[in-house]
Amino acid sequence: MMTITSRQRAFAVLAVPLTVAGLVVASAMYFVADWQARVDKRFADIAFKYARLEGVLRAGANLEVASHSALAELKAQVYPASQDSVKAGNDPLQRMRALAEARGMVVISSQVLPPPESKRFDQVRAELTGNVSIGALQQLVRAVRAEQPAMAIDELQLTPVRRGSEHEPQVLLCRIVAFSLRMPK
Repeated sequence: MMTITSRQRAFAVLAVPLTVAGLVVASAMYFVADWQARVDKRFADIAFKYARLEGVLRAGANLEVASHSALAELKAQVYPASQDSVKAGNDPLQRMRALAEARGMVVISSQVLPPPESKRFDQVRAELTGNVSIGALQQLVRAVRAEQPAMAIDELQLTPVRRGSEHEPQVLLCRIVAFSLRMPK
């Protein structure tokens, strides 16, 4: 049998608690290091968002000016929601008819069409049918693009009516469906 000397016993008495204490300190250091890594990762995620927010806050005055400018442009391009729906339908039709007749189109018929379903803007649609030369049609399309509140051509159907010659331009039967936008209520 092996005998344990007092020196070995003293060493064992000191070594076991020191080993346990070392393990406790090591596990605490691992926990702190792991926690620090998670905190650093979270700070890195937040730092990016904070920098973005800080940039937005610095640009606040510019964003405010841009927002007011965009709203003013929108109001110039779109009929207001407060406008009567009958007037909102007739106004684009009358504008389209006046543009067409000023460019030489002989208007046969015109009507306001029912609006399609939309969640953002109400479409005010107008249909115009008439006889027009190719040159007058090109002028009409350019004029429609310059209108305010904005108008856009949704459909354009052309059917030749009379073949052109040197003295007379070709005449087309033209059906145009155009629309303007109105702010929803």
